[in-house]
Amino acid sequence: MAVVAQVVDAAGEGGERPTADIRRQAEIKCTDHTGKRDLALLGYSSHDWLSWNFCGKHPVWRQKYGVPSMAKTTEFVIATPVLASLDIKRSVGFFCSKLGFTKIHEDQGTYGIVSSGSVSIHFWACADRKIAEATGCRVGVRGIEQLYAQCAKDGIVHPKAPLKKAPWGNHEFAILDPDGNLVTFYEPADA
Repeated sequence: MAVVAQVVDAAGEGGERPTADIRRQAEIKCTDHTGKRDLALLGYSSHDWLSWNFCGKHPVWRQKYGVPSMAKTTEFVIATPVLASLDIKRSVGFFCSKLGFTKIHEDQGTYGIVSSGSVSIHFWACADRKIAEATGCRVGVRGIEQLYAQCAKDGIVHPKAPLKKAPWGNHEFAILDPDGNLVTFYEPADA
């Protein structure tokens, strides 16, 4: 859970920001199971206190000192790669014909989107091939052997990235799209 702190003095106004040393000395005492906590700072008078708030509000202390609010824990659920494309129509066509994606959007010279299952890949129009050749993404799959066989048959497997087990345990291989983007497909070994 994320924690938000507020220093309040006896008058109810925002007090001085505690030093790192004082914050390290803070002693946390749970008062109940609803997420509310009382903090007693060592060396502070009984009028000083910190209130901990787990509901994402923006207390005076955080606003006064410009500390960003920390809302509930964020869960990242998906990432969408955006690859450089010298020709949007060609990029969309390649991913659809060679990899089985479906065209979602195609605006030549501007932007393109393809999708397969929960994976989407976006393309932005770029005039510099060196940018595309320095760009890549990783795509998780199930059934990597079948995908590898199809890509090898189509001759699009990167010559230095055949299917192999990586030191971190994934089975993976890579292809180059027509613009030079490196697309690595991987499957966890336990999948």
